[in-house]
Amino acid sequence: MNDIFFNSPSLLAVPGISNQLFGSLVRLAAELFQHSPWLSFNSDLPIEIRYPPGAQSRIAVVMGSAGQAFGLSIYDSRGDIQRVYDARTPLDGFAQISWLALSFDPIHYLAEEDAATIKEHGWPIANEGAYPVITRVGAPGPDLHAPSLADLEWLEAALCGFNEIFGEADVSAGVPRYYGYEATLRIQTHRGFRDIQIQVAAENDTLKPGAQHDQG
Repeated sequence: MNDIFFNSPSLLAVPGISNQLFGSLVRLAAELFQHSPWLSFNSDLPIEIRYPPGAQSRIAVVMGSAGQAFGLSIYDSRGDIQRVYDARTPLDGFAQISWLALSFDPIHYLAEEDAATIKEHGWPIANEGAYPVITRVGAPGPDLHAPSLADLEWLEAALCGFNEIFGEADVSAGVPRYYGYEATLRIQTHRGFRDIQIQVAAENDTLKPGAQHDQG
């Protein structure tokens, strides 16, 4: 392989990861890209996910409504993302937290061994500019770190849920179709069937500086 790689942390180096989980993440990410949720979701619309149901929620936002940096940013709590919005500058806010990120990029953004494994198994990608790059960002600083196995198993479940609801999207209807959406979904992960709770914010609950939210 002759590509120059940027050395993102390797998912295959995460202790406990299997080819089944890695392949599932690649396939689910390709499906997400095909659904193009950034056409109907803005980045100030928080999506609350509890997996398994009853667990502490994480908050996802869809990136790409401005036509750049497509993917998902996932925060460990509502308080974390609100700290970013309330900070003097976004960089000040991001310096305080760590978050999970899925971005779609050319192959050289991946760790070389991850890229080679995707090609070896022939796992689908949406296009040559949409390889899934999964990292944990920050804490310390803006550096990229490998996600944990728990992060990756959580993300697999979240992608299953997102693809179910985004796959039903009428993008011409825009965001309002989803305001206040709430459901417990039965999904199929590489380990079998599981339940996940997904709730989209109400129309008056989009993220904004100074908003008063549960900081858990």
